[in-house]
Amino acid sequence: MAHFFLHGGFRGLAQPEAVWADFLQAWMPVAGPVLLLPWALPAKRAEAQRRMLVRRLKKLGHEVEVFVATTPDEAKALWPNVRHVFAPGGILLAPMVDGFAQLRGQVPLDGCRIAGYSAGVYGLSTWYYDSRRRQAKAGGGWLPIAVCCHYGLVRAGAEGCLHEKKLPVHLLADGQFVEIKNP
Repeated sequence: MAHFFLHGGFRGLAQPEAVWADFLQAWMPVAGPVLLLPWALPAKRAEAQRRMLVRRLKKLGHEVEVFVATTPDEAKALWPNVRHVFAPGGILLAPMVDGFAQLRGQVPLDGCRIAGYSAGVYGLSTWYYDSRRRQAKAGGGWLPIAVCCHYGLVRAGAEGCLHEKKLPVHLLADGQFVEIKNP
């Protein structure tokens, strides 16, 4: 069974470090190597994301090695070495969604703890709300859910679009996360 930790985002929070700590502690109660999938970020931001993740996990007492996979093929090769996978948010939705779609069914999930926020959640979901186009778009398809991150900001209409997909809907505001256990 895999455990998925889906976070709505961290925009505009009064105490973001406390929210990060709660989220990361839920995802990683026991330290272990991490696979970082920074596909929604420009390439120059991947290393900064890795350092940030190492720093935040260290604050929780976890000294971990973080592997970075910049492509789905790299992720597939590194997957057997980890049980913790982290998919951060970013502005490049298509590479995140496409990357997860390419990996779907190609890597073993049993025992994995997979966390994502914002674009990372969209890569894991079957449907997500695209606020620019005000419509539901296909996600990477790992979880049979429809999701909207940053809910409560400018996300009018998300409920209707997502409920039409006849899947469980998660409207995740910044600061909120949900755990989903998927056999």
